Amino acid sequence: MASTLDAIFADYLEADDTFLEEISLEPNRPLLLPPAPPAKKRRLKTEIEYLRATHDELLERLAELAPRAMATSSSIWAQRATEQAHAAHRAMQENGQLKQALEEQLKLIEVLQRAFRKIPRLGAFPLTSEAWRNGKLGVDGRAQDAEALLDMQYSKLESQWIRHDLHNNVNRRNAWVQGKDSSLLLHFINSELWDIDYLELASHYWDYITVKVQADFATPVHMEVLEHWAPNLLYSRYLAQDEAKTFPVYEGRTVTKRYMEDNRVVYVWRSIVEDDGRPFDPNHARDSQSGWAVIQRVGLNQAQFSIYFHLTPPLVPPPELGWPPYPVGSFTEAIIQAFLANSSAFDSSLRKVVAAAAAQRASDMATAELNLQP
Repeated sequence: MASTLDAIFADYLEADDTFLEEISLEPNRPLLLPPAPPAKKRRLKTEIEYLRATHDELLERLAELAPRAMATSSSIWAQRATEQAHAAHRAMQENGQLKQALEEQLKLIEVLQRAFRKIPRLGAFPLTSEAWRNGKLGVDGRAQDAEALLDMQYSKLESQWIRHDLHNNVNRRNAWVQGKDSSLLLHFINSELWDIDYLELASHYWDYITVKVQADFATPVHMEVLEHWAPNLLYSRYLAQDEAKTFPVYEGRTVTKRYMEDNRVVYVWRSIVEDDGRPFDPNHARDSQSGWAVIQRVGLNQAQFSIYFHLTPPLVPPPELGWPPYPVGSFTEAIIQAFLANSSAFDSSLRKVVAAAAAQRASDMATAELNLQP
């Protein structure tokens, strides 16, 4: 049976040998795949409409968000600008305050330096006695004693200017009374800015001190120079009395010295209460005061004119000369009122002199220009 199957299989192979060879010898043929299903056509119109709708929607959202974004942005920048403006303003204020403080410190240092340089050297004067310290002049050495007295007072100028805040060249006017009864002390301060060259103003003021010009005082005052020892040193006297002659004649004797410094002129005065060379009238009340005046250059044709002085109640005549007793403080009150009124009158008079000098100078310049014309 097996041989029969083998014979049949062998016959089958022999019969198909030719067919197998044909298959093996044929060139490779392309593999034929079943056709793909047709692709679906894109609907471009639909996509374009979709994109347009999306674009329009985005534009609408952008239009809604833009104002809010701009408002937020502008508010932020506005806030930052405001903060920067406030910061700049604060910085300017702080810089101004620092500059002012620095200037005040520099002025104070300058004042202190001048004070240290002005330690009085009294040994340079051949003094006849020590009475000058109490405002007394003898028969001999009068000029030396007066100068020593004023130089000692001059050395106190800077400390007084610092104490009364006059070194900052700030306009101010003040008067006050310190103490009680017989120990009363009247303080007077006046500091003003003048539109004039400081040397010219100093010259006008010196004319009043040397009695070349007299002020129209509210209470009439007779002034005269008793002794003119040097160009910048003199001894003067003034006499005044109330119109009703209720009180005795008020006599003031002062020694005055002028100090020429860089950019300022200083005047120092002190009352003389006893004078052996020129005795007082025993029926006169005597003035007792001391003071300083500074005319400081501030700028071009500007000067700060500062005055500080203090005075004590007058030394009244003794009762045995027949003067009635006065109510406590009445004479002192009258003197204070007269001083304040005369101070205002002096200021007004000095301003008139300055204005007249300026007008005369302008007139002279106009005349000179006319003379130069052909």
